[in-house]
Amino acid sequence: MNSLISALVFLFADAFLAATHTADGFALLASPPPYKIEKCLMAGIEVRYRFRARVCRRGESWTKHCGREIEETHLVRYDRISETFYLTVDRLDDSVQPRTLQFNNREDALRATQVSESFTLASLADEDSTLLPSAMVPFSSLSSAVPTSPSITLEGRVLGYCRGERSILSRITEQLTFGLIGRPPVDTQWERFSLTSFLASNRH
Repeated sequence: MNSLISALVFLFADAFLAATHTADGFALLASPPPYKIEKCLMAGIEVRYRFRARVCRRGESWTKHCGREIEETHLVRYDRISETFYLTVDRLDDSVQPRTLQFNNREDALRATQVSESFTLASLADEDSTLLPSAMVPFSSLSSAVPTSPSITLEGRVLGYCRGERSILSRITEQLTFGLIGRPPVDTQWERFSLTSFLASNRH
C-alpha cells in the first residue's frame, strides 16, 4: 500500500492533513489522534471523524468556484465486553450502505479511522467541465491528459471529536468566538493541495 502513497503534508497546530494517491483518485489522511480521543474510545464513548473533500478553481480577485462537496463519516467504538473495536464508514448521500469493520486492537482501529476512502476527481467535479475538463479521464492517465490549470486545488478538512461534544450550544459558541472556543480535539481546517503538483508527484 505504501507504494501507492505520495503525500503532500500541511501543518496546522497539532493536527495535519495529507492527500494521498490511491488507485482511482486520492484519500485524506489525518494525523494520529490526540490523547483525548484515545481516552474517550477506551472509556466506551463513540469517536466520530468527519472527512470533507472538494475540488475548486480560483479565479481573479480571489473568487472561488467549487464542485460538489463530499462528506464521509467514521464512527469508532469499543465494546469492553467483547474487547473489540467497531468502525462504521459511511459516505453521505450515496447509494452504498455503511460498512462496519472489526479490530482486535486500538492501534489498528485508530489507524483505519484516520484515513478516508478514495475520492474520485470525477465525483468531486460533478460533471463540471469548466471546473475540471479532464475529470472524466481515468486518474491513472490524468497527468498525461489535458494540462491542468495551477489554479485548481484539491481541498480537504477533517474533524474528530467524542460523541456529545458537538452540541448545538458548542457550535453556537464556536461561531460567536470565531472558532477560538469550543473547537473539537481534531480540526485540520481546510487545506489546499495543488492538483498540478499532486499529479506531478504521481508520475514518480
